[in-house]
Amino acid sequence: MKVFFDTGAFIALFISQEKFHKQISNKYNDYRKQRALFYTSYYILDELFTRLIYDFGKSATEKVIGLLMKSIEKEWSNKRKNITKTIEEIMGEKFPDIKINVLITHPIFAME
Repeated sequence: MKVFFDTGAFIALFISQEKFHKQISNKYNDYRKQRALFYTSYYILDELFTRLIYDFGKSATEKVIGLLMKSIEKEWSNKRKNITKTIEEIMGEKFPDIKINVLITHPIFAME
């Protein structure tokens, strides 16, 4: 099963104070039990990081990036390189003071 994650789903999953956090967390866990693959796009990540930095601050943004990276690293540790450059290009223009370490490359962002 493939599941596409949009910005709202990411926000609700990562921010416990969000209105639909419990529902999206439960659904996410159900999908994981079914071994679903989660997909998103670079555009969604750009929107997610922008929304996080403006609405929740640098610390929350860095925490979410860390959680995403940890999840990706588990499943995709053998596919690395270009996503770092892409995210740095996206984030570097808007938020040059945020350091990003990304270790995966794939045409779409995926996490287990």
